[in-house]
Amino acid sequence: MSAFANVPVRALFQDIPQGYGITWNGYKGTVENHSCKTADDTLSDFQKLVGYSRIRVYGTDCGQPENVINAARATGKKVFMGIFFLDSVPAQIQTIVNAVQATGGSWDVFETISIGNEDVERGTPVGTVIAAVQAARSQLRAAGYQGPVVHVDTQSAILANPQLCGPDAGDFVAANIHPFFNPNIIAAASGWFVAQQVRALERCAAAHSRKRDVQRVVVTETGWPARGQNNGHAVPGRLHQVAAIMSIRKHLKSDVFLFSAFNSGWKEDTPGTFGAERFWGIYDNGDS
Repeated sequence: MSAFANVPVRALFQDIPQGYGITWNGYKGTVENHSCKTADDTLSDFQKLVGYSRIRVYGTDCGQPENVINAARATGKKVFMGIFFLDSVPAQIQTIVNAVQATGGSWDVFETISIGNEDVERGTPVGTVIAAVQAARSQLRAAGYQGPVVHVDTQSAILANPQLCGPDAGDFVAANIHPFFNPNIIAAASGWFVAQQVRALERCAAAHSRKRDVQRVVVTETGWPARGQNNGHAVPGRLHQVAAIMSIRKHLKSDVFLFSAFNSGWKEDTPGTFGAERFWGIYDNGDS
């Protein structure tokens, strides 16, 4: 683990860079028995995330919009709000609008709203994604939201489909970048890997009609699992997780969302997740 071999776990919770956020989801329980987090659960979670001023949320079900608005206001955080399903974007936007109206009518807690997550990676045509983003932006503007609207995909999907680097696909480039899924990257090289991918995305943005002041790239997920199976040189484990995150902090000072706040016991593994799907949580090991 190189320079990060002896970094204590407590370092994860100290000196968090000001421009960093963390991801959160609104579910609890196991694969067999899971449910929605309540408003009290949401507030309790947000209160634990000391040092993170930005929280990424993925969906609008389970009462998440209203719960996160209230929790964010109570804890002084901003929300990167997600709309997950492309086949019902207008209805999901209306759910957010209803939550805004029910909590005072202000959009102040939302720093960004994302339309979809890794859709092109899963096979959705680029044109479908771009059309969804543009329609969503129009609906959100009409409802009073004036902030950024983006689509989130993997860096590999974006670079393979460079239309996603352009302004039609979002107000900045939003990419999930996971070094663990590259079998040649050890945990301590995570920061180098993520930074290289960010540079590639910036070049892609510059080549696709973005002016210099809007060539922004936000890393919307990155991290390392604390448990699971090896992926070549990428080895899961708590100390490897510490090494990866400290390396990422060293190489990138802002516009990063770490994945994730807590483990996701309700998720199911696939052959490509190396038995790690439930174990990316930073705050779930009794040492925070």
